[in-house]
Amino acid sequence: MLKALTMAKLEYLWKPSDLACLHQAANSSVTLLALAHAAQAEGATAPQSLITTLEDMADIFSHARYPVDITAPNIPVGQPALQAIATLLTVFTVPEAKPAPDKTEKKKKDGFFTADAFTNPEHVRFAVKGTAGS
Repeated sequence: MLKALTMAKLEYLWKPSDLACLHQAANSSVTLLALAHAAQAEGATAPQSLITTLEDMADIFSHARYPVDITAPNIPVGQPALQAIATLLTVFTVPEAKPAPDKTEKKKKDGFFTADAFTNPEHVRFAVKGTAGS
C-alpha cells in the first residue's frame, strides 16, 4: 500500500491532503489487522454493527474514495480488542496533525555566492588563481 502511495505521489494522481489520508489508512490497516488478531485470540465475536461498518468502509475504498466521519459501532463491554477496533475506525483516515511551521524566524536564502565572496581576500585569490590557470 505504501509503495502504491509513493507512486501516486510521484505521479501527482492525488492531492497532498488526500495522500495524507490514504497514508493514514494504510498505517491504520496494519493496526486493525493486529487488533483483529488480538480479538480472535480473546475469543471475541464481532457484532453485526462492526461487520457492517467494515463492509461499508471497504465499499467506499473500492470506489477509489476513502471513508470519513465514521461512527464507532457499539461493542459490548469486556472485549477490549473489538473496542479498540471501533475506536480506530473513527480516525482510520484522519492524518496526524503536524505542528504549523514557525514563520517568525525567516531563513535567509542561500545564494550562489557565500556572504563574503567579494570581501574575503581568500575567495578573491582563489578566483584569480582559477581564472589564470585556465
